[in-house]
Amino acid sequence: MKLSINKCLSYNLFKISSILLFSSLFATGCSSVITKKSPPISHVHVGHTLTSWIATPGKKGLLTTAEQESQIVVNNASKAKISTSLAQKKKYMSNALHAVDPKIQSTGSGKGYGLVRAVTESIAHLQYAATSDDASVNLRKTVPTIVNKARQIASSSNQLKVFGQAAVNASSINEFTALNNEFLKTAKQINGDGSSSTYNLKQFKKEILAMVSKEKPAYTTVDSYYLLNLIRLPNGKWAFSSKPKDDDSTDGGY
Repeated sequence: MKLSINKCLSYNLFKISSILLFSSLFATGCSSVITKKSPPISHVHVGHTLTSWIATPGKKGLLTTAEQESQIVVNNASKAKISTSLAQKKKYMSNALHAVDPKIQSTGSGKGYGLVRAVTESIAHLQYAATSDDASVNLRKTVPTIVNKARQIASSSNQLKVFGQAAVNASSINEFTALNNEFLKTAKQINGDGSSSTYNLKQFKKEILAMVSKEKPAYTTVDSYYLLNLIRLPNGKWAFSSKPKDDDSTDGGY
């Protein structure tokens, strides 16, 4: 009888201890969720440019996508330059154009997002950052200067469409070569290849990183949840949604 009572007491003590432990862990977990501080909206927009954006291939940052597309453009234009037949040259130019803007060349070796779109949306998200309610003085002051320079990249990227389409329609190797030379020169300037002093993607990224290094509170890489679930409300305010946005965003907005 005494043994049974001891066993019963031991069981009850174990049960009570388990309940207390579970309650403690549950309370701690809830507390961490409740007290988790969301990042500044302005930093989330910067993160869309640097780290991740829902509509890009692999959800890469917009600027990373621009760099990838730019390199594909340079690689194909370089191959077109050394190819011997007009047909082969045009094939490489078509690949390059796809990386510039898949809207004007639906197939090719690009990522399917396009240099033009990636650069344009990188600029747009920096502007969103600078005009957010919680934007720092640093962002409000620095973004316009960076954006003004980056518009040169956007303009040059659009020039690539003109040179590229004309090259694809060229009637001779000489005509193609002249157009491809301009195309390749512009593409390398955008990519940051060579000694050109023209503002390029590498400088664009460097200036963004320099800007965020001065942020207070400090800028840190934003969690994917916040990057991919930021929405703009009908009243123009920004908020985090519990439902992921669709992946088919076409204008860099929300």
